Amino acid sequence: MGDIRDAPILKSILFGGLVAGLYLLIYFVLHASMKWCIIFSITPLAMLIIFLLVKNPYWSLTLLFILNYTVFGLARYILPGLKPGILIDAVIALVLIGLFIHSLRGIVHWNFLKNDLTIIVSIWLVFCVLNLLNPLAPIEAWIIGVRRTALYFFIFPILTFLLFYRYKDFKIIIYIWSFLILLAVLKAFVQKYFGFNAAELKFLYVEGRARTHIIYSGIRYFSFLSDAANFGCAMAFSMVFFSISVLYVPHKLLKIYYVIVSFCAAYGMLLSGTRAAIVIPFVGYGLFFIFSKNTKMIFGGAILLISAFFILNFTQIGQGNTYVRRMRTAFQPTKDASFLVRVENQRKMRMYMANKPFGVGIGTSKASEYSTSEVSKIPTDSWLVMVWTETGIIGLIVYLTLIGYILIKGTYILFKIKNRELWGIECALLVSIAGIYVASYANEVIAQFPNGPIIYMAMAFIFMAEHYDQNMTKPKHA
Repeated sequence: MGDIRDAPILKSILFGGLVAGLYLLIYFVLHASMKWCIIFSITPLAMLIIFLLVKNPYWSLTLLFILNYTVFGLARYILPGLKPGILIDAVIALVLIGLFIHSLRGIVHWNFLKNDLTIIVSIWLVFCVLNLLNPLAPIEAWIIGVRRTALYFFIFPILTFLLFYRYKDFKIIIYIWSFLILLAVLKAFVQKYFGFNAAELKFLYVEGRARTHIIYSGIRYFSFLSDAANFGCAMAFSMVFFSISVLYVPHKLLKIYYVIVSFCAAYGMLLSGTRAAIVIPFVGYGLFFIFSKNTKMIFGGAILLISAFFILNFTQIGQGNTYVRRMRTAFQPTKDASFLVRVENQRKMRMYMANKPFGVGIGTSKASEYSTSEVSKIPTDSWLVMVWTETGIIGLIVYLTLIGYILIKGTYILFKIKNRELWGIECALLVSIAGIYVASYANEVIAQFPNGPIIYMAMAFIFMAEHYDQNMTKPKHA
């Protein structure tokens, strides 16, 4: 290939482009605001980044994982007015475009989609698309709500199968995840000991979140996530995963690091004051002790969990600590005003839902302006309740059946794994997922970034476990 200097036409085009770009930059400086000057100046760099991300969808998906965790922080601190879902969807589009281009070149490993999870997420997506036939389902609300209800549940496992099919990809995501957890806890620590900044004060007092975050029992810290409930459940999920994984990773320094991450996540869970989060370690650790098939561990774990339950439910130990005191109320729901309000809301919902087996339409619980149903005006306050109201009792049964199948099949896969390190990490993922689904009865955490996408990707990692195991245990030839 000849040098570009030998191509007069290309040289003329480049020279003309530079002159035009310089002219436009001077024009913007003289006639436009600084905002437009900055936008114009960074456009070439942005286009280059987009090109590189499309060229390598692996890095696009890695970026998507990071943005999934930090997108609310970007919207709160750096780009006020940014719609988190729009940014996530834009990066998903880049990944899909990159995959499409790679498929034309025949380098996409479609065979990794041949598994039960692909079928499960496809069934739920089809069910939610058919929900459009529900006469109570407004199309505008459906467009808004179908992403969190079905599309992300479908797309994140698919992308994970296609792009993170190597065990080292799985480990890289875990390392990135651990670093993001530490950042989230650090931000909550700063909020507690240095106070809220202007953006956070706006979130609390202008957007009205002080009502649920500054309460009689103290301040509920939320880090750079959407709210304290989301933050607390994310930390509980992370605590269970990393505290179990530390038992199985082989390297001493990595064990120490995972212990630090686990303790930091536990601290973050307490700072959030999210009572629903406490169920995640109870469910997660309980299942882990059973799956371990170790009699001593099962016996010791049972004593540990029963003791923790007894202390929190029947004693006043630690009552002087604000966060312990708030967590303790999770075991006394009938004395909690917010729980009683939720019970009353669900009683009202049952009256309206009696003759609506397919619900009032996807998206209506968050876009009630498009619906005339009374159910749409009642806060769901729960992921499972939201699925019930939007897709009806039939939709809830279908959904729980699919999730149940994923957990059961995941357990079956777990006991086919030969590599001890992989078994421990995959087991940690599985029991953490089970815990957060139980917690989703009390909060809409699965509908939020980062929990939903992380859970969906974790499901794919579990269903890829046999493939990872084969590559890790196959004999090495000289």
